[in-house]
Amino acid sequence: MGNAWGVAARIGLEDPALHAAAHRLVSAACAVAPPELATDMEFLLERVEQGRCPADDFIDNVTEYGVEKAFSGAIG
Repeated sequence: MGNAWGVAARIGLEDPALHAAAHRLVSAACAVAPPELATDMEFLLERVEQGRCPADDFIDNVTEYGVEKAFSGAIG
């Protein structure tokens, strides 16, 4: 299991086993999430299906807008 942590840290959802596990987990969470979370859960599931996680979106925002705007949430 120790090696799995290293792989996850280096390549995240690019690892096929981790991607499959994340997809199963988020799909299961979507199935039982309250209706008011449906839109957010669907968005999260789409991101996982694309092999992305919320940290990827944050990194994209830092790259495009800079650290200060990314952390402050002042992104349109």
